Amino acid sequence: NNFSLAKQMFVQCLHICPQDPLVYNELGVLLYREGDYLRAEGHLKRALSLVPNGNLSTRWEPTVVNLAHSLRKLGRHKEALGWYDKALGLCPSQSGTYAAIGYTQHLTGDLVSAIENYHIALGIRPEDTFTAEMLTAALQEE
Repeated sequence: NNFSLAKQMFVQCLHICPQDPLVYNELGVLLYREGDYLRAEGHLKRALSLVPNGNLSTRWEPTVVNLAHSLRKLGRHKEALGWYDKALGLCPSQSGTYAAIGYTQHLTGDLVSAIENYHIALGIRPEDTFTAEMLTAALQEE
């Protein structure tokens, strides 16, 4: 949890391996956790651009989701939804991605779609209390 030290280490890693997508990914995650969503977006996009042959496999699904989260935090909901869809293309059974899609739709006022995606997420992972609470909120708002 020492973000300052971790950031210094990752910056040094970038100097050593400037074409390593994993370093950009880790730095992007760290920036996201610090609340610097714009810089997180840049590093996560850079990580994905450096994936060999542009071949996004299931290994890169967390990076895609983290990018979508950053975009959602920046209020760029339509863009975020596009990246969440890409994440589902990589790993179609991730309840967290369906929940994130539902939450993003909820933020935009698309309650019908949000409720649908909350239900899908809960069908995969019924014990997810956040999604259950968000589903209840969306149903009450509808």
